[in-house]
Amino acid sequence: MRPGHGFLGCEPFLDGVVGALMKIEGEAISNIRLHMGDALEVLERLPDASLERVYLLHPDPWPKARHAKRRFMNKGPVDLIAAKLKPGCEFRFGTDHPVYCRWAMMVMNRRSDFIWLAEKASDFLDRPGGWAETRYEAKARRLGHEVWYFRYRRA
Repeated sequence: MRPGHGFLGCEPFLDGVVGALMKIEGEAISNIRLHMGDALEVLERLPDASLERVYLLHPDPWPKARHAKRRFMNKGPVDLIAAKLKPGCEFRFGTDHPVYCRWAMMVMNRRSDFIWLAEKASDFLDRPGGWAETRYEAKARRLGHEVWYFRYRRA
């Protein structure tokens, strides 16, 4: 996938890192680097306006209201994503969790530095090109859950 591009992947759990490394090795992919830990640690170290695309794929939804502050889709982390994205480049977010979907839409609707690229329902119901399916997405589909795909352009 996108052989002319470099990818940085972040995963806080050992099992997720091991699974990713096995897939990378099995498919002989050479343009991915992994960080075992919080994605914010990596984002904070990158120069501003250095990224062309950021993916947030099926993050932990922290479904209880009292845990909402732990969600990645919050002002602070999204501010950091905005700073690291080049103007005109994309932030992509995917989830199958209805509460997280609504939460993310509220967070992003408050922002003037991102433009939602959806023009019709299929724009957020069908996986866009260049969007890898995660095991969480595959599991959601097997369970019959709807999956939503959001694309935002950095203004």
